[in-house]
Amino acid sequence: MRYHVALTLLIVFAPLSGCVTDSDGLIPTIETDIEHVETCEIFRDNLAPVSEWNTNLYNQWITVNDLMHVSYNDSIDPETMDFGSSENTGRTSGDEQWECGYRYHVWIPSEYTGEEAIPLVIHLHGGLSYVPGTTPEEMDREIPQLDGQPFVIIMPEKKEWDWLPSKVEDIVKDAKRNLLIDEDRVHLTGLSMGGRGTMIVAAELPETFASIAPICPHHWPTDYRELAPDLAHLPTWISHGDIDDISHYDWAVNMSERMEALGADVQMITMEGHGHCNWDLYTEENVGWIMNQRR
Repeated sequence: MRYHVALTLLIVFAPLSGCVTDSDGLIPTIETDIEHVETCEIFRDNLAPVSEWNTNLYNQWITVNDLMHVSYNDSIDPETMDFGSSENTGRTSGDEQWECGYRYHVWIPSEYTGEEAIPLVIHLHGGLSYVPGTTPEEMDREIPQLDGQPFVIIMPEKKEWDWLPSKVEDIVKDAKRNLLIDEDRVHLTGLSMGGRGTMIVAAELPETFASIAPICPHHWPTDYRELAPDLAHLPTWISHGDIDDISHYDWAVNMSERMEALGADVQMITMEGHGHCNWDLYTEENVGWIMNQRR
């Protein structure tokens, strides 16, 4: 295992959701703009949704609603979670959309031709935010698409409290139905709740991903350190601020130590002087590392 201390700020991966703070550092109420859909009417594995993809839109986000019509019997009502029921997070069982699959946003680079398989990076957002709308100009400026290494980005959004492996699995399948994805270069990453979710999902889908990159993974309600044996086969990059007062930095260090003891290829990146809500934890360095991993 290699430990790194990062002192400089590099290019942000994207305006990725995970947490949002105002000028005094407090987390504001999050307003969501998810359009209403009827409760999902298709049972999983019973009927494939009609694809809404349009792969002619390059270098901008497209939104796919296919899986919002699919019902999952392993969905967890957010109001059964103590924190989920007491905070205004936009997650409520009132409209029952938490039972449905995820809407997700896709970025297809202009280099994609459909003739050569391309890597896929899935990013899981954090606990108090959804993927914001953005413009191609912002994406061009903020995503470190590496020279000669284009990749597709998928950013799901959800209503229940934690990330569900079966729903993420179906996103991967849907992407492969609509794009020529490199089967050996599907990667999973996420911030805060999405960092914890990265480990939960990858542990349940051990043959799906080439690498994982949990960023400032949150410690509640799942002790993700117990997943070390299920993740030791995966190249893992963990980044965490050392003054994070929301997610436990020492848990991330301990997780990397547990994985190393199991023979894992794990990198523990300490962002010195960083708290929780810092999107510069995605850099050209770790995106380059992700692109170099193969299943």
